[in-house]
Amino acid sequence: MLTFIGDDGWIFVVSVVTFSMHSISLAQYNSIVETIRTEAPLGFDQTRRELVHRLADTTDLPLRLVQGVCSSWLGQANRERERNLRRDERQLPIELYRHLQPTHQGVDLLCEIAQRCQRQPYHVIKSILYTFAIQDAAKSSAKAIESSKLALRTLDNCKAFLATAGLSNDEEAKLYPQIVHALRLDAANGPYHARLTSSIGIEYEYHLKELLKRDQISYLSEDTARLLGHSITPDFRFVNELILKGSSVSWIDSKASFGDPASIASALASQFGKYVRSYGAGAVIYWFGYVASVPTALLRQHELSLPDGADPEQPEVDTLALCQHHHVLVLTDYPTRMQMAIATAHHKRLKDR
Repeated sequence: MLTFIGDDGWIFVVSVVTFSMHSISLAQYNSIVETIRTEAPLGFDQTRRELVHRLADTTDLPLRLVQGVCSSWLGQANRERERNLRRDERQLPIELYRHLQPTHQGVDLLCEIAQRCQRQPYHVIKSILYTFAIQDAAKSSAKAIESSKLALRTLDNCKAFLATAGLSNDEEAKLYPQIVHALRLDAANGPYHARLTSSIGIEYEYHLKELLKRDQISYLSEDTARLLGHSITPDFRFVNELILKGSSVSWIDSKASFGDPASIASALASQFGKYVRSYGAGAVIYWFGYVASVPTALLRQHELSLPDGADPEQPEVDTLALCQHHHVLVLTDYPTRMQMAIATAHHKRLKDR
């Protein structure tokens, strides 16, 4: 069991010794998402953290699964919100900042603005920094956008940006701690979030690697494949075909996230589709669980074929059957050493005939 504690107190519990992957129905998934969207919309990160723990208790679902559902919703809602902003909504953060900053005390101003705008703190900060950048007559709109993005990749970048933004010493000294505080509380964007999610992803890949080593399975890692010049790189590509749960697979991908309908359909149409075309059938582990069925309408959007015998008039399709149809095995648990040995020996006998 590993526990990651962010600077903001957001706790991720990683159960790396229990490999049973939970699934929830599409109705359960939609219910959780609707509750989060209604009670803790974008900008309300602290409220959302409390809500996630309460949902885990009331639904009797694993905390990491509810956290995964929340994270997947947050990423999608975040992108949709930013895409559809009106001009006045884009201007609102800087207007509120200029109105409130002169008299505001403390470091929570940008979080307050994020809540008023119902946007994530990162995007509120980026809007404000963009306004500072565009004031530089030498910068075009495109350069100002790039400058504001670059400023938020690291805290050092941010400090350097503010030093050249034409702010007074007092405003600069006041704004920087507000930015740091807001970025720490953003559960979807920014350097703190990137560092945390990267750490979780690396840990899950590490434990999958240890399982493969345990079973003496030879593989080509993603990093090694890239060094060799390969452009299509699953997390682990097997030197020899492997038998998992009765299926022959040539690669496996580790997803330190929840498999929501949109991400599953997108992966089958794009990422996993490339792997299958290049290397044959493979497998995936959604460590935070997955939704048990995917809306048929979503599959049509991605031009994905339905499993044999599936009724196209049904509103949803079973996830495991869908992925299997597209030559991707969703692992609901990882085989024991004995199961792996028996399956491998059986496969070898079949090939030697």
